[in-house]
Amino acid sequence: MASLTLKNTALILGSMVIGGALTAALYTRLTPTMDSAPAAEQQRKVLFWYDPMYPNTRFDKPGKSPFMDMDLVPKYADEESAA
Repeated sequence: MASLTLKNTALILGSMVIGGALTAALYTRLTPTMDSAPAAEQQRKVLFWYDPMYPNTRFDKPGKSPFMDMDLVPKYADEESAA
């Protein structure tokens, strides 16, 4: 009786491992890549970098905001101004 439980446990665990491996393989194959988006952003001219919480403060390069420890957001030349 104990060997039957051990066999069932091994069968269930083996099925879970195989199912996980198949899921991971399908996910990596079917997930679209974002290779073209960074190339398009690099062609756009960045005017300055700013903190979304403090939009009036401008920075020359990307990094973390000294105010909120957030990533700075680029402001591009081709974007329309909110004013």
